[in-house]
Amino acid sequence: DNEEKEEIVRARNVVLMSTDNEEKEEIVRARNVVLMSTDNEEKEEIVPARDVDVDTTSAPGGAPSFVEKGGVRFLLQVLLWAVVIAVNQIFLTDQGYLPTGIRILGGVVGAIGVVLTGGSVYAFVHVDQIPNVFPLPDPGCPLITAGVFSFMRHPGYFGNVSLFIAGSLGLGCGWGVLSAVLLLCPFYYCKAAQEERYLAENFGEEWDAYKLRVPYMFLPQKVDAKAQQVIDGKKKEEKEDDLADVTEDDAFDKSTDTVISLSLSLSLSLS
Repeated sequence: DNEEKEEIVRARNVVLMSTDNEEKEEIVRARNVVLMSTDNEEKEEIVPARDVDVDTTSAPGGAPSFVEKGGVRFLLQVLLWAVVIAVNQIFLTDQGYLPTGIRILGGVVGAIGVVLTGGSVYAFVHVDQIPNVFPLPDPGCPLITAGVFSFMRHPGYFGNVSLFIAGSLGLGCGWGVLSAVLLLCPFYYCKAAQEERYLAENFGEEWDAYKLRVPYMFLPQKVDAKAQQVIDGKKKEEKEDDLADVTEDDAFDKSTDTVISLSLSLSLSLS
């Protein structure tokens, strides 16, 4: 009957969402066999619906474009990398401008950059995700809070800047260090701020809780359980105080309205 036909069509549509073209053709042929017992009007109603469904599922549709994902910002990032490298090459000399001790310090900074950058990549791979170079999170990617992300919200960006600073220190080029700090630090801060707006929209309360546990974008700090309880207690007290203030204001407004209404009634009675 009609209900059974509708159920068959809905089930077929669900299957088409996850099948390739050959399987779609087989399913359509099987559906046509089922339709052999239906009249012409019902066939005309079901077949167009099938065609529309097949067309929409075969098209990628809805995927954000390169610009929507933040592609322009990524191109700017690559350009800034090139500028820092060029500054190092232009001002590089055999002896370098910086003392040997500071150049050795570059190795330590570089090690920190490798750990943070590598840890950031591993955190994505660990959840079967490809590291994302765009501010817009990939659809289906969970909020990553483990590993290096458990004490810093943007370890990859911090590690990237550390690597450029370490390279300039190792070469002994002060201008290279200065260019890395002045160009990359503001850029990555703006990129991180834009990314966090997307994360707040996508993950809501989960993102808010993560920000409480890891309060800084680029400084390594993790709030322990006791400190977290204190933070939650303070927020609860603030909400209760706000609610009490609202209640007091409402009570004052009601008492004021009562006094005004009594005054009006008294004046009318005297008149």
